[in-house]
Amino acid sequence: MDKFYVQQYGQLENSHWWFLIRQRIILQTLRKFIPVNPEKKLKILNVGAAAGGSSKWLSDLGDVTSVENDPLFLTHLADQHLIVINASITNLPLDDNAFDLVCAFDVIEHVEDEQKAIKELTRVCKPGGKICITVPAFQSLWGNHDIVNGHKRRYKKGRLQNILESQSAAVLYASYFNSVLFIPVFLMRKIRLWFNKTNRANASDFTYFKTNSFTNKILKSIFGMEVHLLRLVRFPFGVSLIAVARKKDISEGRE
Repeated sequence: MDKFYVQQYGQLENSHWWFLIRQRIILQTLRKFIPVNPEKKLKILNVGAAAGGSSKWLSDLGDVTSVENDPLFLTHLADQHLIVINASITNLPLDDNAFDLVCAFDVIEHVEDEQKAIKELTRVCKPGGKICITVPAFQSLWGNHDIVNGHKRRYKKGRLQNILESQSAAVLYASYFNSVLFIPVFLMRKIRLWFNKTNRANASDFTYFKTNSFTNKILKSIFGMEVHLLRLVRFPFGVSLIAVARKKDISEGRE
């Protein structure tokens, strides 16, 4: 990411249609699997906190520790007085079995060693605790957005489930999302690849819609339908993928 993009990220997290609805989908999904206990706050780790938007709304569920290693984001997080650790997802300076909930929202696609990243997320999670991951889906959607954001790959559900299961994490839930807009996103990215000599060829998808625009409001409404639909169904395809897993107890062993 370049400096200008990082500076805009905080605003995007708070007002862009994709971030706002993703937040609602993640929280709705987590609440299915995390018991509410007002007398005992969850210890939550948010790896790849970026500008801190996700750490703020995760605080509705418990006490959040953020992890980030981009210098620009670290400064931004510190300015907001958020608890943040400067570290990589593949080398977390944290104790084993320390957190009730470990999250990595659109992070593991950025690292070469995805197995090591998942191993670290599982290691710091308590036995019986939950791990929540979101990733971009389907390599057929690969485009300038992935290149600008430093993605190494996109995922299918089976691949993500297999990685989690290989690290003693039992998958409780997995579904694609941003499915209603799958075809428009697919076409837009292919067209941009074909005509990639424009001035904005190296721009992320996020930069194409001003957060106060009419288009942003329309896309928020369309994508927002999935918040309700995901209570009833699991989509067989989508632009993104979410999974929730439970760290197995030692007595369960590896399957």
